[in-house]
Amino acid sequence: MSIYEIYAAEEFIKVYRKLDNAEKNWIKKVRWNLKEKITGKLLHSNWLLEKKFKGKRLYFVVDEEKKKVLLVTYSSKKKQQEVINQIIGDKEELFNHLRTLGQT
Repeated sequence: MSIYEIYAAEEFIKVYRKLDNAEKNWIKKVRWNLKEKITGKLLHSNWLLEKKFKGKRLYFVVDEEKKKVLLVTYSSKKKQQEVINQIIGDKEELFNHLRTLGQT
């Protein structure tokens, strides 16, 4: 039984398509695990997290109220602060988008 619904932002989908099979397989495992339990390193607050794979980071936001997760992007450690700042700046837009996903 899944607790969280997992979604992917357009930016994440673009990046994901270019990844090698090892990275794709790792992300598939992470997605599967996130359905059951939210794990990862908290960044800035309890709604923004990252998971590490080699020299890269998977960034995602969590809406605990709606039990939804949005995979935002996957990038190198070098871009970490830039990515975090962008996600924080886009918080309202990301959550508004996430809350509309899965509605019928």
